[in-house]
Amino acid sequence: MTTTLSFGQNIITEWDFESSTTTPVTGIGTITLLGGVVENGTIPYVTGNPGKAYTTKTYATQSTGSGTTGIQFSVNTTGQSNINIYVDVYGSNTASKYVQLQYTLDGSNWINSGLPTIVPYGTSSSQWVTLTAPIPSSSSSFSFRIVSVFDPTTGNTSYSAVNPNINTTTSLAYAYAVTGALRYDNVKVSNGVLSTNQSNKMGLIVYPNPVNNGLLNIQTTDNSVKNVVVYDLLGKQVLSTSTTNTVNVSSLKSGVYTMKITEEDNTGVMRIVIN
Repeated sequence: MTTTLSFGQNIITEWDFESSTTTPVTGIGTITLLGGVVENGTIPYVTGNPGKAYTTKTYATQSTGSGTTGIQFSVNTTGQSNINIYVDVYGSNTASKYVQLQYTLDGSNWINSGLPTIVPYGTSSSQWVTLTAPIPSSSSSFSFRIVSVFDPTTGNTSYSAVNPNINTTTSLAYAYAVTGALRYDNVKVSNGVLSTNQSNKMGLIVYPNPVNNGLLNIQTTDNSVKNVVVYDLLGKQVLSTSTTNTVNVSSLKSGVYTMKITEEDNTGVMRIVIN
């Protein structure tokens, strides 16, 4: 069996903050600030390239409350399938260097999607890290959140600052501070495939699916290098590789997985079954 996946876009809900509000530009959803976090300033949107972003501050004090302060996005995904989330994040000098992406299907039990992610320092939205995750099922209680967490490289006991460089004013290294700003943009919940450049690709073919011999073939029109990430049904990353056409999944147990395939500026997401 072959599975053909077209590069396209089907947005359930999207926030781009260009109108300087927390109202989605597409669909219906709500934003909640967690653990005392507040909007950063009377105009909580910073100008960047290509546009505005939602910026927040007043995170947890040093060495307290890891995983409790951040931002939450809630979207009703009932009846949807192949759900994926995307959010861009960047930080000011003294914001938390690490954040964790989490989601819930029942409104109370939160699941980590992958490991904590390093936040890049940036003065505009041209400097981002994009957090993304496949969601195993639809739910009327679906939410996802980004929370600041302790630095895992220092024993998970304290926060580190986004920018480790020396402050030229004080001649000291930047230190984490509750006033450090985390900024969010291009927040999307999609069903199926999300693409940023639909014109360059005719689509991709993945076969065989189900996978019987541990080898999965991936074909596109120009057969260039593709970055492939595979997640289990809990959203945990279980495989990451680069390839032009074949992925070896023999190390994975039998079951259903989500595969994200990125080629240049196109991304395809699909379910695969391993026998």
